[in-house]
Amino acid sequence: MGKKERKKGVEIEVVQTDHASPYQMAEHIESISANPNQKVDIKIDGNPNIEVYLWNEKGREIEIKHNDNQITLPSSKGKYIYEALAEWTNGTISYTFVMEIK
Repeated sequence: MGKKERKKGVEIEVVQTDHASPYQMAEHIESISANPNQKVDIKIDGNPNIEVYLWNEKGREIEIKHNDNQITLPSSKGKYIYEALAEWTNGTISYTFVMEIK
């Protein structure tokens, strides 16, 4: 569960949200096959500011550095859960995707 702020006129309303974490969501997301050290472009309409995080069962593990919204995948085989946090001037959306290194 998280909290979301919504502006109502000059007031800010904080709303409790009941959504799964990227780690929980990953169970229901089909993974995308990739090669070790492959570069991946993250494209989101509207040119938002993007932060990318690697997730594990405890939460956000690390922030992944990117150049022009392009990340480099790990070299080790396995499944990796990513969150792309896109922020526009009028809001933020979290996207979850799962990469499987073959």
